[in-house]
Amino acid sequence: MKRSFVSLLVVSAVGVGMLPAAMALAATPGPANLAPDDSNTWAKNVVLTWDEVPGATGYEVEVTNDGFGTESEVLADTATNNRYAMPVDVPRGDYLWRVRATLPAGTSNWSSSAALLRGWDPSVAPAISALGANSFDWSITWAPIPDASFYEVEYSKEPVEPDNGGTPVAKGDVITCFTTHTTFTGFLMTKGSERTVAEGADCSGNLEGPPTSYTVRVRGRDGSVDDQTTPFAQPVNTCTGVWQSVVGAGTTGNVPECTGWSNELPGFDLNTSITEPSLPTGLATDDTNGPCSVGSPCTDTPVMSWDQDPNATSYRVYLSRDRSGNDIDRLYENIIGTHFQMSDTMLDRDLPWYWRVQACGAGTDADACGPVSDAESFAVSNKALKLTGAAPVTGDPDVKDLFVDFTIPTEIAQANHQAKAFRIQVSTKSDFSAVVATDTFDQQAGDAITTTYRWDDVADGTYFWRYRALDQTGLTSPWTSDSALKFTVNASIPRVSIKDASGWGLSDSITLTSDKALSGVTSNSLGVTLKNGARLDGRIVQLTNSSWKFTPDTKWIANAAYVPIVGATVTSSNGKVAVGDDVARRPGGMVDSKTGSMKKVNGDFDWNTLSASDAIGKSYVAAKHKASSNKVPSVSVKFGGSSIAVYACKNSASGVADIYVDGNKVKSIDLYRATSNCGQVWEKKGLTDAVHTIQIKVTGKKSADSSGSYVGIDAVKAG
Repeated sequence: MKRSFVSLLVVSAVGVGMLPAAMALAATPGPANLAPDDSNTWAKNVVLTWDEVPGATGYEVEVTNDGFGTESEVLADTATNNRYAMPVDVPRGDYLWRVRATLPAGTSNWSSSAALLRGWDPSVAPAISALGANSFDWSITWAPIPDASFYEVEYSKEPVEPDNGGTPVAKGDVITCFTTHTTFTGFLMTKGSERTVAEGADCSGNLEGPPTSYTVRVRGRDGSVDDQTTPFAQPVNTCTGVWQSVVGAGTTGNVPECTGWSNELPGFDLNTSITEPSLPTGLATDDTNGPCSVGSPCTDTPVMSWDQDPNATSYRVYLSRDRSGNDIDRLYENIIGTHFQMSDTMLDRDLPWYWRVQACGAGTDADACGPVSDAESFAVSNKALKLTGAAPVTGDPDVKDLFVDFTIPTEIAQANHQAKAFRIQVSTKSDFSAVVATDTFDQQAGDAITTTYRWDDVADGTYFWRYRALDQTGLTSPWTSDSALKFTVNASIPRVSIKDASGWGLSDSITLTSDKALSGVTSNSLGVTLKNGARLDGRIVQLTNSSWKFTPDTKWIANAAYVPIVGATVTSSNGKVAVGDDVARRPGGMVDSKTGSMKKVNGDFDWNTLSASDAIGKSYVAAKHKASSNKVPSVSVKFGGSSIAVYACKNSASGVADIYVDGNKVKSIDLYRATSNCGQVWEKKGLTDAVHTIQIKVTGKKSADSSGSYVGIDAVKAG
């Protein structure tokens, strides 16, 4: 049941270079007890775990569906501990995965591989039933599916056989609609002898005659309706992962994913009566969350229902704030069946809405309709704002020198509360009798993780905070509980920064500065670390009581992100322990061929330095190779950032070079040119902003015009 996919996000291990196989720490076995290791059980949200390796500073994780060591179809990422959550944009299917530890001297061996199945279990599917009492009512309902963000409803002119969750057998005779509700009525389809989609409706397709009886089925969907963010055609209509980008370019949207199709519900008939319909009766408003009437408000989108008229082919629903019905605020037409649920929310809460129904028939006049019913009424409330008793955030908000970031957790921001904004309130007392800040901010569109508000210019002190949700009408939910939401601002804490601006040389020293005089500084207590990576060994020399020169024992990684690291023994005169700020600084991104940052491996021919006036450093290195030999000359550079460019020198004796990024071959380049020239020959953007390794190998291949297979490498530039 193996499934292939276009590509996966490719990133490298933070702080780990590309080590030859011989340099792996053979004495250190790979992690054990990988979980999951199950090739039979589907998992929608997969978290990989393994036993910790003593001394590990991080871990490298690889996931494949085509065998380890292939050039594409591999997910490579890093973890700071023995837990890794697989990205949601990995397509459903069978995978193998493995992990190894990052250690100060290199890496451990790879673990044994484990198996997993990612995606909805194919047996997960909605169970649908008809809302109406007869075959002329095209209204259906189903129980919600966990993790489904919307649903796909499909009407067909004949029963359809699900084809592995794929397309029906008669695609041209299908109407497909999308809804976020678990109730669906046919008001998006026009009436008549042929069912077609109403203009502007969230549906597509048609149901052409001659059949007069139809079948419906439903499946859950994950992602956004028609959120087409890559060049692939109509990704919303597939569930096979075609939203993936090209190899190495990352992804730009959720991969569509589907549950299995529901049971097929047949017997939905077209009413062919030619008799004019009568006055609709039996109007009622239902709310699955509670009673719904003028005296007992319901949700924003109640389900309206009425009795079936045997002579009606469709219905109209009139919605008004006017009891008399003289002024109509909204009109919904072509409703097939006797149930209706609005797709949008209602405004003007706590005031009654009045609705009426009119039955329409076929006959000689397609718009022949009967009288309009008497009015039924309902009101809406803020029941949809489901933040009552919401659990407060655990721990303090993110406190900086002069601002505080308040974060509403995922389970709140993603809840079905229909909140359009949030209101934050801060007080110096837990009963909020001394409020010092109140502000409202919109929920951040497209942010699937958190919703954050920044409070600037914060004075020192202890504070309490709470929040509440607002809907589009301005109605609010209750405040969250307050006593647990407590934090302290203390700007007297000394902070250490990297003073040097980006772009220092790869062999240079840098300056660390503090906003206060510090004591207890040694080479062990103050230094520099890769952001989210390993600490650098180096020497500290004091310049003043608030500045120090740091010289690393090895060269900097080109364009990598570095931040200061401060030990608990470093304090200021006020007794506060200093902390390092999180502002990353980067050394220069250009690595010239003459520097030690470009590692050269000789093969059957050595790398030689040659002069060139148009080269970056006025020289470059060159080597050739016998294609029949397994001793391959290569150069490699460890770099940081999200892009990399290669500068090479071409001439009439140049051959072909292979370029690898993080061990994956990404390009073969022919460097032949009739006249000599040095410059940029290749560039790749869109990498994850992390530490990567680029390797350039001499292949020994050449074009027919070239007199040799030399590869001349000038420089590598990271960005």
